[in-house]
Order: sequence, then structure tokens, then C-alpha cells
Amino acid sequence: MQFYCKMMGLCFLGLTSAMAGLWMSRRMDVRLKEYKELKRALYILASEIRYSASLSDAAEMVGKRIAGGLGRVFTDLSEDMDRKEGKSLDELWSEGVRKRQRELNLDEEDCMMLCSLGKHLAGQDAELLQNQIALLEQYVQDKQERLAEEKRTKGRMYKSLGILGGILIMVVLL
Repeated sequence: MQFYCKMMGLCFLGLTSAMAGLWMSRRMDVRLKEYKELKRALYILASEIRYSASLSDAAEMVGKRIAGGLGRVFTDLSEDMDRKEGKSLDELWSEGVRKRQRELNLDEEDCMMLCSLGKHLAGQDAELLQNQIALLEQYVQDKQERLAEEKRTKGRMYKSLGILGGILIMVVLL
């Protein structure tokens, strides 16, 4: 009986370690997907600014087209701009990003970059705003490529270390 309990505990530890490695790898996948959505959101925002009357309307359209936390950030921005609370666009954007940070699946550095987007959106005419969005799209593209490369290398490493770490724990405790 004691042997079976020990074996079940070892199997549980091994599985837990493997799942931790798979979770870390999956987290990188989700983060990369979030950057793809951000790039798409910036593209839609630039298009909407080109053809829309206001930034509030453009943010509302982006919010409707983009799913998840990022879409809700744009929707919140549109609603907050319509309320006219006396806050700057930068403050409204940063508050929205911070409020939805858990839903965004981004790390702190990524959230800081996303918060800086509000500074680029504030107080500019449509043409200059489109140029700023194009620069941000390029930054997001570069970051997305770096994340894809990091995912290729570290993703496999996380999976392997999780599985091998679990096996090592099982062997040591046997």
C-alpha cells in the first residue's frame, strides 16, 4: 500500500512538472497571438481614422472588430471619450490598459509599450496620427518577429525541461 502511494505521488510530481513546462510554452503562444491582434487593431484603427469623423468612433469600431481584452480596451476608450470626464486621451488609454491588463495576456514590458500608445494618439491631426500608427505597427511587427523566434527556442526548452525535470524528480525520489 505504501509503495502505491509513493508511486502515485511521484506520478503526480512528474505530471505537475510537465504541465508547468507546457503552460510556460502555451503562455508564449498566447502572447504572440495577442501581438498579432494588436497589429490588426492598429491597422483597423488607421483605416477607421482615415474614413471616420473622430477618434472615439474609430476606437469604437476597433473595439467591435477585435475580440478579447484588447477590443474591450478600445471600447472602454471610446466610452470614456464620449463621457468627457476631463482627462487626457493618454490618461484614459493608460487606465483602460491597466484595468484590462489581466485579460491582455501580456507581461509588464508589453503593457508599458501599450500604455505609451496613448501618448502617440493624443492631440494630432489625422495624417500625423496615421504616421504614428504606422510606426507603432512596425514596432509591433518587429516585436512579434522577436517573440516568434523566442517561442521557437524557448518554447521547446520549456516543454523539454518540464518533462525532463519531472522525470528527474521521479528518479531522485525513487
